[in-house]
Amino acid sequence: MDNIILIIGYLGVLCFIISYLQKKRKGIIAFTFAARVFFVTHYVLLGGYAGAVQNGVGGVASIISYLRGKRFFNSKFMPVLIFLLTLAGGVLTYDSTRGIVSVFPVVAMLIQNTALWLKNQTYIRILTLAGIPIWFVYNFSCGSLPAMTSDTLSAISLIVSLVRYDIIPRVKLKN
Repeated sequence: MDNIILIIGYLGVLCFIISYLQKKRKGIIAFTFAARVFFVTHYVLLGGYAGAVQNGVGGVASIISYLRGKRFFNSKFMPVLIFLLTLAGGVLTYDSTRGIVSVFPVVAMLIQNTALWLKNQTYIRILTLAGIPIWFVYNFSCGSLPAMTSDTLSAISLIVSLVRYDIIPRVKLKN
């Protein structure tokens, strides 16, 4: 069973890494959604229910963000709905034995779900990067090697993407 938990977690890692290497917003969101599905399963199997619920909310946020151009999903209420789902998930999964660490996925998802609602790929990458250290602490507390690996590799991937798609083109424009 431990190997299955690791494999599922590492499939999530792979999807996250691929997502950050996408040039366009829709590609980022599609692979992020796939990663969330794997990580929900991974966290449930580990007993990390706060991580599972927040990844589930992140998956819903990804779908809503992906459909943003559609009339119903373009509503200004959608980011509020995502915010409320994130907070409700945090209330439902607060774990007094883990204390404040069980709130970390909520904080990270509030940052990262905000990123998904943005249209600018640069800001998506920056906010996603900002949530990674918060997730890392939670993942360490759960003992999730795949999630900690994902955090590390995702940070590297996001930094590379920021340089490749955002910094280098701006430097070239100035020259």
